[in-house]
Amino acid sequence: MKLPTTSLRAALIALALGSGAAIAAPAADMPKKKGMKMTQKANPMRSVSELVANIQPASGSNVKGTVVFKKVSGGVEIMVNVGGLEPNSEHGFHIHEFGNINAIDGASLGGHYNPEGHQHALPDQGERHAGDFGNLKTDNDGNVSTTITVNNLTLAGPMNPIIGRGVVIHAKKDDGGQPSGNAGERIGMGVIGVSKAAPGKMKGQKKMRTENPPEMKPSNTSTTTTDEVVKPATATPADADGVVAPAPPVGE
Repeated sequence: MKLPTTSLRAALIALALGSGAAIAAPAADMPKKKGMKMTQKANPMRSVSELVANIQPASGSNVKGTVVFKKVSGGVEIMVNVGGLEPNSEHGFHIHEFGNINAIDGASLGGHYNPEGHQHALPDQGERHAGDFGNLKTDNDGNVSTTITVNNLTLAGPMNPIIGRGVVIHAKKDDGGQPSGNAGERIGMGVIGVSKAAPGKMKGQKKMRTENPPEMKPSNTSTTTTDEVVKPATATPADADGVVAPAPPVGE
């Protein structure tokens, strides 16, 4: 039976509309193939569990040592082992904004690390700069070996991450005064970086093969490799040791 032209046209339009509705169905309604998995790119820094700052002299001092930051339950554990200080003395100890130790007096490290915009304070006084750790107390030989735990920062997480920042040890005691504790010159400084994992098999790590590889025949084709030297980036120097980000640097 031959359909009239008008009826044929209406049937084609209805068929097209029906097909369009099926194509426009939400992707969520589509069946998932077996073994199909949705993945999200992870931030590799989130897996960092330990950071370290190697402390070197500043302003003509003899201060040297290490500060290790370790992720623990409830916060960050800070292990300080430093020498070359005055015997039986106290020294302001802070994280500063930049990981730049180009200046011999430590000025290039900027002011205190203060992403939340708080006033300076000692650790027992509530809200403070994220980098306010109070003071280090030395023994009879001018050494410090101590551990403290804080809960107002993270190694590389979303809350006040410290990776890439700077550590400063000052010549004098931090008295808690504004704007930055009146702690004097910067006599020890270091950059906070990722610490190398301790030797040994880590959790989930496969055992490495130690047998000798099969002998390979020499090739007639030679290749040459060249070591490339990458110049380190230089952060903007700061003229003072005070409140920075969001407030401008002030203080020593």
